[in-house]
Amino acid sequence: MTEAVKPYKRILVAVDFEHVPEKVLARAVRLAQQDGAALKLIHCVPQLEEVYLNAYGLAGVPAATSYSDIHEKAVARSDQRLAELAAGMSGSEVAIAIETLSGNIVEAILQKAEEEAIELIVLGSHGKHGIQLLLGSTASGVLHRAPCDTFILRI
Repeated sequence: MTEAVKPYKRILVAVDFEHVPEKVLARAVRLAQQDGAALKLIHCVPQLEEVYLNAYGLAGVPAATSYSDIHEKAVARSDQRLAELAAGMSGSEVAIAIETLSGNIVEAILQKAEEEAIELIVLGSHGKHGIQLLLGSTASGVLHRAPCDTFILRI
């Protein structure tokens, strides 16, 4: 006898601002509407290096500015972008929370999933990470270590 599949009640959506997240967000909203779930949109700001400055619109920051100042600005910008994404989904009648995390991206996603008893993690994968062409390093790391179901969309 097949066990009935329980609906998801807590869905975590990991957002990558370098790629347009609309496909990932639309799918997550549909899943949440279907199951009556709450969504948590997160973005993780890694420890910043020069390479990340363009992604957060901070190129041209004076060299005297410390990385901790840049990191704080990146977190603030992430909060703003997540709020904009959530506002754009306001007509969906899905409860949406947002949070910016810091540190290692995979570790932050996994920790948040554990802390909040997340039942499904949704994220996109562009697959441009060398040997991990199928999934990409973040998607692969989450998929193989997640404490819950994981839904990875090709973007």
